[in-house]
Amino acid sequence: MQIIVINTDELRCPVCNSPELKDENTLNIRAFKVTDNDGDCWSQCLVCSGYHEGKHDPKKGWFL
Repeated sequence: MQIIVINTDELRCPVCNSPELKDENTLNIRAFKVTDNDGDCWSQCLVCSGYHEGKHDPKKGWFL
């Protein structure tokens, strides 16, 4: 039997503390966008990566 855990806490960037949503229609964080070979799920903060300023660096803003 598998156990499913649902986390209802709002996801926040551990670096800049931005919430997951910028507003009703805009994301600050891509939650669980990538799973690596170890099974870890990575999220990307679009604020830390410069996305909203038009200077997106796809190598920046990643966190577990």
